[in-house]
Amino acid sequence: MPQTEILTRRLVRRRPFRIENVPWVTRIYRYPFERWSSHGHQALFGVFHIAFFVFYQRFVPIKPKGTFLYTIGGDEKRVAFDGRNTQFEALYRSHYVDGYEPEVTSLVDSLLPADGVFYDIGSNWGYHSLWAASKAGFRGEIHAFEPFPSTFADLKSVVEQAGLTDRVRLHNQAVADHVGTTAMHMPNPLHSGWATMDADSVGQQAGKIPLVTLDSLQIAPADIMKIDAEKAEAKVLRGARNLIAQKHPMIVFESLRDLAEPESTLEPYQILAEAGYNFFRLAWVREGSGGAVYLQGDDNHARALAEDCLALVPFNPAERFMAPEWMEVFACHKANLPQVRSLFEPRLLGG
Repeated sequence: MPQTEILTRRLVRRRPFRIENVPWVTRIYRYPFERWSSHGHQALFGVFHIAFFVFYQRFVPIKPKGTFLYTIGGDEKRVAFDGRNTQFEALYRSHYVDGYEPEVTSLVDSLLPADGVFYDIGSNWGYHSLWAASKAGFRGEIHAFEPFPSTFADLKSVVEQAGLTDRVRLHNQAVADHVGTTAMHMPNPLHSGWATMDADSVGQQAGKIPLVTLDSLQIAPADIMKIDAEKAEAKVLRGARNLIAQKHPMIVFESLRDLAEPESTLEPYQILAEAGYNFFRLAWVREGSGGAVYLQGDDNHARALAEDCLALVPFNPAERFMAPEWMEVFACHKANLPQVRSLFEPRLLGG
């Protein structure tokens, strides 16, 4: 068996967010997920809770106000949030007690320069943007892109309350491969993070959303890009060909496996491979009696460690359909590999 070089980095997990108050209607929504572990039981026994919450979302104009504490630069700021946006569950559900997508935030912490530029594409209410802004010593620039109007309002409110308007630039725009306008659709009221540009989608809709390409914007080029665009990742990359060719930004993107359309699943990999990128899966290292074990992504909540070890595991896109339905992928241009290796320690897998 050939040996594979894994890149590892020891780190201390940090928590810049602390929930303070969860509104009553949001506690109703949360209850089935805390009470039952299986999706079947959550759906069967939690149907009343979910139905009541959706009714409140749609027909009650009063915002259920919650609050969380956000730590930045040694200061703690109190931030109010709209409990109707369930993406705030990253703060109050026990499933995320060790953080939301901690493998992504830990990678950003490891790679984002103090004066760097971070693009948060598909920002929702701004979890990753606020995380990057709170990195010790960070004095750079963040661009948060969120197209859906109600979700953008949450993003704007949170950034203003956190006192980050001078550091986090907000873009109420959809990012794609051409300039124009688009309609946005939110097919599932429970997940504002699932808003898409799919014209055939049903659910809550918003029309005439500005559509931009990253190459069309007159902003500082990214050092790191996080892309979570609900199967539109290839469109984002096609609209950033000049940026990618000239700047070689490090990219973390969400990869969703679509067995019905395998070409669409592989397209982001093809675009980046042609541009000279290598790919890695994100994992946590655990030492066992038989050697190191690598646990993918944030599936490791129950065994999270305060002092942990992040791993970058080389990944061949040809293996994508043997991997889980959902995964976060790190794409690194070959010119940046020496920089990454200087921050991580090599380790051999196999032999």
